[in-house]
Amino acid sequence: MRANGQQAHVVVIDHTHEIGLLFEELLRSESYRATVLGDCPESVDQIVALRPDVIVHDYALSHAEADRVSLRRLTTDPRTSHIPLVLCSAATDVDDIAARLGGASVQVIAKPFTIDEVLGAIRSGARAHLPGITREVPPLQAPGASCH
Repeated sequence: MRANGQQAHVVVIDHTHEIGLLFEELLRSESYRATVLGDCPESVDQIVALRPDVIVHDYALSHAEADRVSLRRLTTDPRTSHIPLVLCSAATDVDDIAARLGGASVQVIAKPFTIDEVLGAIRSGARAHLPGITREVPPLQAPGASCH
């Protein structure tokens, strides 16, 4: 939560509708404001209009080229390059992709990941982007619970 009482806003970009809905439910249960985009945004303008504090971006092998383009746009556009990015993927080259994004604030989480891992990365990004975050949100899941 922000120091002014507003919820931190997380935008989730995931090609799988059901996974997006799970992220939305999880984030809202943890006191985040969540917006889910089913596919990579056509332009950075859509993300800019949403004004997220953190972006969670799935990197799917079946959409690798579109995801690469989306990530490059988000990390090179001055309007979004400062927003912390949590990259979730089962791809083996995801660390290389994150490294090629340069100085962008990218945290990579390998699938399968635990709920605690993804929430920890989101909290870390939100704290970096919003120094006024006033409290830690305890995990709802038992340690080791995972999402695939």
